[in-house]
Amino acid sequence: MYKQRVGILGSTGSIGIQTLKVLERYPEKFEITLLTANSNRDLLMSQIDKHKPLRAAMQNGGNFRDKTRIYSLSALADSSFYDGVDIVLNGITGIAGLMPSFAVLKSGVKLATANKESLVAAGEYLIATSKKFGAPIIPVDSEHSALMQCIGQDKPEKLIITASGGAFRDYSLEMLKTASYTDALNHPTWKMGAKVTIDSATLMNKGFELIEAKWLFNTNNIDVLLHRESIVHAMVAFRDGNLKMCLSYPRMEIPIQYALTYPEHLDCIEHLDLEILNNLTFQRIDENKFPCLSIGKAVLKEPWRGAALTVADEIALQLFRNGRIGFTEIPQIINNILDYSTNMKHNSIEDVFAIIDAINELSKSKFKLK
Repeated sequence: MYKQRVGILGSTGSIGIQTLKVLERYPEKFEITLLTANSNRDLLMSQIDKHKPLRAAMQNGGNFRDKTRIYSLSALADSSFYDGVDIVLNGITGIAGLMPSFAVLKSGVKLATANKESLVAAGEYLIATSKKFGAPIIPVDSEHSALMQCIGQDKPEKLIITASGGAFRDYSLEMLKTASYTDALNHPTWKMGAKVTIDSATLMNKGFELIEAKWLFNTNNIDVLLHRESIVHAMVAFRDGNLKMCLSYPRMEIPIQYALTYPEHLDCIEHLDLEILNNLTFQRIDENKFPCLSIGKAVLKEPWRGAALTVADEIALQLFRNGRIGFTEIPQIINNILDYSTNMKHNSIEDVFAIIDAINELSKSKFKLK
């Protein structure tokens, strides 16, 4: 039996670790060919020792670890790095995942992406590259995985994604003013990396996901609802009044597995028990409390500002993490930085990277960041 050869970018992060768990359940179907990490060298080395991939990459590179060739992280931008791989799961956090996403697609390899920022910053060019090189993009986010399954070959009128509401969904505006970075990491449902968890607390992650859905499914008619139970991940509405939804337990291993096996459904770790689901709730999100969602909706209408938005979000979160701003100042900082990008339209992926660099430099100067 042919084994699908899998690469994982960010194998020591939350998504990467859960991906390895999925792959380990099906050793007869998958071969782990490539692993990369940013700075967690010890964990990456233990993963290399266990799975023995052909290639790996990390900060400062290396040489060989047994039969594994270890490269520096610059290799992630080289399409040849993905030779001999059938699918790459991009679990890198932040805008750092953008260049590898392009390199994977240019190599003709299937891209399963959990990296929101790639599509937010450069969705137009990623979709074009995917088509040019015949390399499919498969979403890993639970919401977009659910949308993909609900849409199928249909043509819905409207897409709806759900939001858990993050750590502060029940906070008042006054409480949000004193909310700490540690408080923001206490997500009520999901276990994720720090940046995604903070983005969930601000609801910026939902703003990102709206923009992702635009590029993945070629529509602007997308809405978001608060769904505390995190059981329904997305819905599609049809013009005849029918509504289709996708339900599962809130575990990232489920959409990760589907991305790796698409369009096949393999055995799951646990079936959803419908008998216990006696109280599923949906409601509008208060954008006065969570203005980052409003920012995302605005950029959905002006997608050329997506690159600046991804950088602005990273800068604001860095300031919040370092205690230099409060939680409610995050959207203010993002809007402040976005003001720089009003006329920064782009006509190529090179322009996108130029915008990212320009916003980074302006922000570093303005906020005295290292």
